[in-house]
Amino acid sequence: TKRVVGCYSKALLLDATHPVAGRGMLRMKPYEEIVHLCTAATSDTSPVNGWAWKAVGRSKAMDAGDDEMGAICLQQALRSRDISASSNESLAFFFPRADGDDSAPSDECAETWAELAFCYRRLGKYSASLRAYNSADESFCGEMLPPSVLCAWAHVELELGLFEDAVSRFEAVLEASTEPSVRPLASYGHGIAMVALSKTLVGEGKFGSALEHLLQGIQSVEALLDKEEDPTSSPSTSACSFKLLGDLYTLGASTPASLFTDKTDDKGSMRCDLDCCSHHDEETLSKLFFVSKGGDAYSKAMMAHKEESEESDYTDTSLLIAAASFDLGTNLLCQAQILATSLGEGTGGDTHTSMLDMLKKCKGIQHRIDVSIKHFRAAIESYELFAPAWCGIGSALCYRDVLLAQHCFCRAVQIDKTIADGWSSLGLIYADQNAASQASETLDALTQVADSPF
Repeated sequence: TKRVVGCYSKALLLDATHPVAGRGMLRMKPYEEIVHLCTAATSDTSPVNGWAWKAVGRSKAMDAGDDEMGAICLQQALRSRDISASSNESLAFFFPRADGDDSAPSDECAETWAELAFCYRRLGKYSASLRAYNSADESFCGEMLPPSVLCAWAHVELELGLFEDAVSRFEAVLEASTEPSVRPLASYGHGIAMVALSKTLVGEGKFGSALEHLLQGIQSVEALLDKEEDPTSSPSTSACSFKLLGDLYTLGASTPASLFTDKTDDKGSMRCDLDCCSHHDEETLSKLFFVSKGGDAYSKAMMAHKEESEESDYTDTSLLIAAASFDLGTNLLCQAQILATSLGEGTGGDTHTSMLDMLKKCKGIQHRIDVSIKHFRAAIESYELFAPAWCGIGSALCYRDVLLAQHCFCRAVQIDKTIADGWSSLGLIYADQNAASQASETLDALTQVADSPF
């Protein structure tokens, strides 16, 4: 080894940018010990010093945290002939992989593009990152990019709203990769993409397709949780997975009950009053059971957050517990609305079609609203400045005390003036009370903060 290092060192003394010697030194020595060699190589205007620019750029981005400088260095590496057109180099045969695995497909140009994409992503330049990933894919000799790169690429597509592309990329990773460090990331990302895509499909009225995507996401996240030998050993990780699973189940409340025929086999664990069940059809009970699984997942997420708070002094634990309580309250409120809808609430076909009338018809509705209020209050007690919890308790109190609900919505917009749910709910309360002037002012404020103010 010493003789090899000595030979490479002598070669670099004669030619500071020699591509074979430079790559050899990077393989044999830690970067910290040869910084001077890389600096000397980058100081020379040579078309084959891309190896040095790449090493410097990687160090700037990963070690120093300077993604701006890292991106500049990687761009310079891509302009070098030994990176961008290494196959045309006479000494390209001696450019083996830095990790020593010559059996796997490798292209230094693709690797450099991928590292540049990482820098752009961390800088928030998602469009530039997406173009860099596309360039990496084009230059990778027709092979599939490494799974970790594909996962990062898919997350950029999620940020840009390209949900279908992200789903296909995550699925490609899950199908082709067996790496234990990558599959959990792909499963979790696949679930997130399915939530986002399902929300879009619900907005377009494609409820059947939305439910199918939810079921695929649920399958991915449940497989992720099943593979964890002891989920409680990493509370933060399991809490995120249970939170995502709860979101997938709860989003099912946005789809019609007619889609849930044969979707669930066992309703024995459904928390519904027996007297109430007799008033609802089988489809409604199937939908209710499906959504209630989201409440179970949220409860497990809350338990994981509480366990994490006992194990460490993480400062944001109170906010995490508040968010979990809010999710649980929202799930229960969705369950109440499912039961009320099946009884004709909001149809206008009868004089007794409001939620207040539904409370008298079904004890299950009253029970779920009571418990949801309890969880919303727990969220506020855990973190008083959590505006969504004030909106949640206001929505539940609309069926009991409108004035108190109005106070809750006012408190929500006082905490966060950009919260659209608070402004819209407050405007509807004013409209119901025939306060036209206040309703107009409130809805005008809504148009300033909502993406879709209609």
